[in-house]
Amino acid sequence: MPHHGVAEALRRHRDDLIDLALLWLSLQAPGWIDDRMGVPAVAQVVAMLAAAFCLPRKPAPPLAPGRRALARLPGKLLALAGSAAVFLLWFGFPARSLAFAPVWIGLLLGRPPAEAAVRRAARWPWGARLRAAGAAAQRLSRGCRLDLFAGAALIVGGGGWIASKLVTPGMPGGWTAAGLGLAGLLIVYALALRRAARRQGDSYAENLRWIALAAGAGWLLHRYATRAQYGTDDARWYATMLADFRAQIRAGVLPVSIGQSPWQFNGAVFSFRIAPAYHYLGALLDQLTLRTLEPYALQHLLLLGIGAVALFSAYACLASLLPERRWTAAALAWLWLVCPGVAGIVFNTDLYMTWTTLPAVPWIVLGWVRIWSESEEPAGWLNLGLGLGWAWWGHTPMAVWLSFFTGTLGAAWLAARRPGPVRLARAAGGAALCLGLAAFPAASYLTAIRRIGLGPQGFSATSPGTIYYFVQQAFPSVLLPVSARGRQLGDFQLGWALWAGLALTAAQAVRSRRAGLVALATIGGLVVLLLTPVPHLTYPIWRMLPAFIRDATTNWAMNRLYLILASVAAVGAAAALGGAGRPAPRWALVATALLLWSTREAGKFSRLAPIDDGSDAAQMLPENTAITRNAYVVFPKIPAYFSEGVVNPALENRLTDADGRPFLTNADAAAVAARTVWIGGFRVVGDSGDRFLELGKPLRLEPGWSYLVEFDYQSPKWAGVLQLSGPSLFRQYAMPDYGGPASFGAGGEHSRLLPLSTSGAQPENIRVRFLPKNPEALPGPGLPAWATVRLLAYDPSHLPIRVASWVPYRAWVSSPRASWLETPRVFQQGYRAKVNGAPSPVRGSPQGLAMLPVPRGESTVELRYDPGALYVAAFWFSLTGWIAVAGWGAWRALSSRRPPPAGSV
Repeated sequence: MPHHGVAEALRRHRDDLIDLALLWLSLQAPGWIDDRMGVPAVAQVVAMLAAAFCLPRKPAPPLAPGRRALARLPGKLLALAGSAAVFLLWFGFPARSLAFAPVWIGLLLGRPPAEAAVRRAARWPWGARLRAAGAAAQRLSRGCRLDLFAGAALIVGGGGWIASKLVTPGMPGGWTAAGLGLAGLLIVYALALRRAARRQGDSYAENLRWIALAAGAGWLLHRYATRAQYGTDDARWYATMLADFRAQIRAGVLPVSIGQSPWQFNGAVFSFRIAPAYHYLGALLDQLTLRTLEPYALQHLLLLGIGAVALFSAYACLASLLPERRWTAAALAWLWLVCPGVAGIVFNTDLYMTWTTLPAVPWIVLGWVRIWSESEEPAGWLNLGLGLGWAWWGHTPMAVWLSFFTGTLGAAWLAARRPGPVRLARAAGGAALCLGLAAFPAASYLTAIRRIGLGPQGFSATSPGTIYYFVQQAFPSVLLPVSARGRQLGDFQLGWALWAGLALTAAQAVRSRRAGLVALATIGGLVVLLLTPVPHLTYPIWRMLPAFIRDATTNWAMNRLYLILASVAAVGAAAALGGAGRPAPRWALVATALLLWSTREAGKFSRLAPIDDGSDAAQMLPENTAITRNAYVVFPKIPAYFSEGVVNPALENRLTDADGRPFLTNADAAAVAARTVWIGGFRVVGDSGDRFLELGKPLRLEPGWSYLVEFDYQSPKWAGVLQLSGPSLFRQYAMPDYGGPASFGAGGEHSRLLPLSTSGAQPENIRVRFLPKNPEALPGPGLPAWATVRLLAYDPSHLPIRVASWVPYRAWVSSPRASWLETPRVFQQGYRAKVNGAPSPVRGSPQGLAMLPVPRGESTVELRYDPGALYVAAFWFSLTGWIAVAGWGAWRALSSRRPPPAGSV
C-alpha cells in the first residue's frame, strides 16, 4: 500500500500544495487570454521554485481561513518580488510577463470563501452521496487490485497499439506473431507478480511503480512505433545494416563477420565489428516475430524494447540503494532516462549502437560505488564484470570510456585498500568475467584492424583541438532549456534535475567522506571539466588523455560522456539519499518541479518529429537501397565507382586486364544489348518564383524488367538535385557528382547510366525532376534544358557476369579472354575463392576491390570470407558465457525467497 508518511506529508502541507497549484494556474491564464502575455517556460519554473522556497517552514497555527490567507500573504509577495527581479533584470522579459501576479493574489484571497462554499455544498444530500461513492470506489480498487488490471491493460492495449503500427498490413503471420508476443509478455508479467508477492508480501505499490515506468517509457518512445524511417540518414544506414545482417542469419551464416547481401554488398565491417549487440539482438527479434517485420519496424521495435529494459534496469539498480524509498528510486530512474544526454542518444543523433549499452551503464556506475564498501564489494565486482561485458558488445567507444574509468578506480582501490588474497580474487573474478563475456567484440575489433591493414587508430583519429572546438560550440547551450526540436548540438546536456543530483552527490561526498561517493564525485567532476570549455584547463586535459580514448570519442564528446555523467548523477543522488534522512518538504516540492520540468523537456525530442506510417518502408527494398559512404568508412580506399545514391550491385561487376583496367563491365554490356523504350527530355516547369525541370512524362517500369536510364547532357556542369519518385521508389542524386569520379553523374569520367527496376506486382510510373541550384538561370517555362533521356530495357541473363548468389558470392562469368573479375567487395585479408571448383588467388585491384583471375570462356566463381578461427572461437565462447549468465539470472529470479527489506513498499 502507499506509504503512510507520504499521505501525512500531503495532509500537513495541503495549503502549500494548493497555493502552488493556484500559482501554476495563474501562470497559464495570461497566455490563454493573449499569446503575447504568456509566461515563458523558464520563467514558470523560476516562479514555482521561488514560491516553494518562500513557503513557511512550520505549519500555520489554527486560524480562520481568511486570517490564515492574510498571514501567508507576505511570503507570497516576497516570492513575487524575487520572480519580478529575475524576469526583468536577468532574463529581460517585458513587464507584461508579470500579468500573472494579480491573478495569483486574487486566487489566494478568493480561496477562503470558495472553500467555505464547497464545505456548505458538501453538506447537501448530493454531496454525501458523492463522498459515499468515492469511499466505495476506493474500497473496490483495493479489493479488485487495480494494479493487476492496469498492468494487463498496458500490455494488451499499449502492446496492441504498437503492433498495429509496426505490422505490415496484409503480411502473412504478422498478427500471429504479435499475438504470441503479447501472450508471452502477459506470462512474464504473471511470473513477475508471483515472484514479487513471494518476496515482499503485498506488492501493490511496487506493481504501480513498474506499471508507471513502463507507461512512461511508452510515452517517451512512442514515436518509434512506425514502419517508416524516423530520424536522419544515420537511421537509414542502421536499418540497412540490420537488413543485411538478418539476411545473412536467415541464410545460415553465424557468426556474421562482413556485409554480403544486396543491402551491404561491398563487404562492410563497420559497424558489425564494433557493435555486435545491436545486430544480434535485431536478428533474434526477427526470429521471435516470425520474420514478419520490415527492417524499419524491426529496428524500431528493438529500440523500444531497449529503452524499456534500460528504464527497468535503472530502477532496479537505484532501488538497491534506496530499498525504503522506492518511489524516489523510480523518480531518479525516470530522470535518468529523460535526461537530454540519455534520451538524445536515440532522438538527437540516432546513436543506436550507444543506445544498446543503456541497460548496463547504471550497474557499472553502481559497481564503482560498491567496490569501496567491504560488505557490498563482491556484488560490485559482479556488477562491473557483467556491465562492462555488455558494454563491449553494445558499443566499443562507450566501453573504452567505461573501462578507462573502471581501471582508474581499480588502481585507486588497490592503492588505498591494499587488499588481501580474498579481495584480490574477487577483483580478478570480476575482470575475468568481463574478459570472457567481451572476448568476441574484442577479437572482432582486433581482427578487423589487422585484416583491413589499419593501425589501432584506423577506425577514427581525432585531435584534442577538434574535440575542444565542439565543446566550445555547445556551451553555454548545454545549460539552457532544450531547443524546440531537440536536435541542436547543445541539446546533448545533463538537464537541470540531474545537475541538482550531481551537486547533491558532491555535497554528500564532502560531508560524509564515504569512499564510494567520493569516487563518483571525482569521476563526475572530471567529466564536467571535459565537457565545459574552461580556459587553460579543458584543452590540456584532452591533450593528456591517451590517444585511444580520444579516438573512441570521435569529434563529439557529449555523445559519449553525458550518458556516463547522467548515470553518475542518478546513482550518486541515490547513494547520497540512502545515507541521509528524509528531505524537508520544500526540497520535495523542488524535486517534483524538476521532475515535471525534465519530463516536459524530454517531450520536445519526439513531439515535433514527423511520423509517416509506412511510405518510407520502400527504401529498404533491394532495388532502392543506398549503402552510402558509411559502408566504406574504415577501409583504406573508396573505389572511384562509389556512389552515395542507389546502385544496382549486379552492374558493379567488371572484367579487367592484369593491371586492373576494366575492358568489359556489366553496365556497359547491358546498355549495348538493351532496347530503347522511350526517349524524351526535361522541360522547364513553374513560374519565375519556383522553377524546376521535369521529364515530359513519367517513366513506366514493368514488373520483372530491368532498366537503365541514359542521360545525354546539354549542360553537364549544372548543379542541383535529381529526384526520381514513384509509389514504392524515391531516389535523389546530387549533380554533377554524388560520389567517386566514375560514379553516376555529369561530365568528366562519370557514368551516364542509372539503373531502375521494381519488385512490385504492378507497373510503376516514375516521376523524374531536376531541381537546379540556381533556378534563375533556367529559360522560360516549357523550353527544353539540361539533358535528354533514354529509357533502356535489358535482360540480366545476357550479362557477361551473372550473380547467382550474394551470400556467399557466386557468379557465372563469360569472358572473351583470360582476365580478372573485379567484384564489388572491398578487398581485405580472409577472402577465399574458387574458379570452376579449384582454389584461386584473390588480390586487391587498383580500386581497392577484391579481384580474382578467370579463364577465357564460361566459368563459375565462388568468393567466400573466412573470418578466422580466433573470431569464430571467441564468438561461441562469449555466447556460451551470456547463455550461462542468463540461465543463472533466471534461476535466481524464479527461486529467490528473500524477505522484504525493512520498511520497503
